[in-house]
Amino acid sequence: FRILNFQKSADEAKKVIGAVQERLSSESFYHDFLGLPEGECPICIWGPFKPAKRYRETSTWGADHFRVQGFSSGEKDYSMEAKGIGSAKLSTRPDLILIDDPQEPGAANPVATATLLRTIQQAIVTRVGAQGKIIILGSRLGPTDIWSRLLEDDDFETWPKIVYPAITNRCAK
Repeated sequence: FRILNFQKSADEAKKVIGAVQERLSSESFYHDFLGLPEGECPICIWGPFKPAKRYRETSTWGADHFRVQGFSSGEKDYSMEAKGIGSAKLSTRPDLILIDDPQEPGAANPVATATLLRTIQQAIVTRVGAQGKIIILGSRLGPTDIWSRLLEDDDFETWPKIVYPAITNRCAK
């Protein structure tokens, strides 16, 4: 299973990779912090995930990508890879693309939003495999942001949307 994670910058995307690597390699998180008994954590049951050696003399557990132990030797794509939204896109075929807060608050103007939408349509949506999924996460910034465009653009009208209000009735008391 291959995941490609896009954030507004490569540095932000690397933070996600680091967090996932920590969960995939730290039994102490599950045993000490969550209190799962020995033998009942995901690493004990399905792991280990972190490879003990390098594959083809390249890092398999880097700051912006990793391959889990047991991947197919013919597989060139990473298990998970991080990219900034403006990064060069490779010819990968991920099973899942996550786009999380791709727009800076100061860049929510019509020109920047149109450029970002074009990047999403031409360079990201075209990378998902035939059975793949794309999840776009974020918070609305204003009437000219990427979220307004995605909600209004005909190319995305059939995409399912989950919207959570910023203010709920229980907070209004």
